[in-house]
Amino acid sequence: AGQIDPSLKKSIESAQKQFHKMNKTAFAVNASFVAMGAAAIKASFDATKGLYELGKEFDVAYDAIRVGTGATGEQLNALKQDFKDVYSSVPTTMEDASKAVADFNTRLGLNGKELSDLSKQAIAVSGMMKEDLNTTIQASSQAFKQWGIDSKDMGKSMDYIFKVSQSTGIGFNELMNSMKVTGPAMQQLGFSFEQSAAMMGHMEKAGINTNEALKAMKKSVGVFAKEGYNASDGFKVYSEAIKNAKTETEAITLANEIFGMRAGSTMANAIRKGALSIDEFTKSLANSD
Repeated sequence: AGQIDPSLKKSIESAQKQFHKMNKTAFAVNASFVAMGAAAIKASFDATKGLYELGKEFDVAYDAIRVGTGATGEQLNALKQDFKDVYSSVPTTMEDASKAVADFNTRLGLNGKELSDLSKQAIAVSGMMKEDLNTTIQASSQAFKQWGIDSKDMGKSMDYIFKVSQSTGIGFNELMNSMKVTGPAMQQLGFSFEQSAAMMGHMEKAGINTNEALKAMKKSVGVFAKEGYNASDGFKVYSEAIKNAKTETEAITLANEIFGMRAGSTMANAIRKGALSIDEFTKSLANSD
C-alpha cells in the first residue's frame, strides 16, 4: 500500500499506533484491498469511457454511410452489417471502411458480400501499394462501369489490375484511371479489359510513354474509319505494316499518318519493340495467383 502513495503509508502507521491491539498483518491486507478496489474502479471507469468513445466512432461511421448513400431502415441496417464485416476483416480505420462501403454502394449499386468483398480489396490494395483510397474507389468504379464489368466479376478484375501493377511497376490507380479514360477506344480496337490492362503495363515496363501512346490509339479510331476500316481491323493491318517496314523512317512515316505527328515515333517504337504484343504476358498473368 505504501508503494502506491507515501501518504497512505503514513496513514497506516498512524492508525497502527492508535489501534495497537489490532493485528498489523490483517490491517495491512485490508488496506491493500482498499487500494485494489480503488484501482479496479478506475479501470472500470477507463473501460467504460473507452467503450463510450468507441460507440461514438461507430455512430460517426454509420452517419457517414447514411449521408453517403441515403439509405434508411432495413437497407441502412444491411449496410451497417457490411461495414462491420469490412472493419473486422482488414486493418483499416472506421472512416475508410465506411467510405468504401458507402461509395461502392452508391457508385456501383453493390450490396452484401459483393460490396464488402470489393471494399476489403480496395482498402487492402490502397494500403499495400500506398495509393489514395478515394482515388482507388473512384477510378475502379468508373473503369468497371466503362467496361461493363459484371458485379460478380469486379473483385476478380481488381485482382487482375493488381497483378499487372505488381508485374510491370505501373501504379494501380494510374492503371485504373487509364482503363477508364481509354476504355471506349480500346474496346473499339478489339481489346478486352485484361488485354488493355496488360498492354498498358507492358508499355510502361518497356519504357514507352504510355499516356502518349494511349492518346494516339484513341486518335487512330477516327483515322481508321476514314480509311474504311473498323477500328479492330485497321489497327491489325497498320500495326503489321509498321512492324514489317524496311526502315525506321518508313515505320515512323506510316505511324504518323495513323497516330499523328506527335505520337507517331512513339507508336512506331512500341510496335517494333513488341510492346503491344502481349499474348505471352497475358498468359503469365492468367496463370499467376
